[in-house]
Amino acid sequence: MQNEGRKLRLFCPTRFEVPSKFKSRTEIFGMGVRRAEVLAKNLNQSPIDSPIIIFGSAGALAPHLKPGDTFIIDEIFYDGKSHQLEIPHLDFARARLFTSKTLLKTRNEKKHASDVSRAALVDMEMGALWCGASETVRKNMILLRTVIDTSEQEFPNIKSLKFLADLFGIVKNWRVYLRHMNTALQLTTSKYSCDSAHPLHKEPD
Repeated sequence: MQNEGRKLRLFCPTRFEVPSKFKSRTEIFGMGVRRAEVLAKNLNQSPIDSPIIIFGSAGALAPHLKPGDTFIIDEIFYDGKSHQLEIPHLDFARARLFTSKTLLKTRNEKKHASDVSRAALVDMEMGALWCGASETVRKNMILLRTVIDTSEQEFPNIKSLKFLADLFGIVKNWRVYLRHMNTALQLTTSKYSCDSAHPLHKEPD
């Protein structure tokens, strides 16, 4: 597939996950599997003639990952099943992603998710989006995720004595996330810009 003369489309669950340079060109579709299913349905009903970049933050399930680590998703575990994805020409590390239907708030919940899914990352959208998308949409998708918290970090609990410290940690990580996601998007959009001749996927051997 050639992308010459085509305009990239960017989608993200929330505006908080969009670097400032990309806010004007990114479409927000909302958090969670239901919103992702709606996006898949809308994309299925639209003409698809350009790359679709779906990006956002992810929680780390693997202990060695740190905020700012950026991955292209090559496998998704969702609703009890694994799905292999075709990988575009991008120089990012690959990762297996677990899409959860609920927010994982504690390290124990993350550990359980890791044990069940064998995934390195967790989000709440991409599995539902992938499963709901048509083959045409899937072939045009680029799925990017950047880590925003470690496997040991817990979601801030306002009733906890650690609330302010945990909240500060999230804000600090969010800034790191935005910086690295900005770099990832610049590299990706530059490679697959409207004047690019790069094929989205490798041709079969």
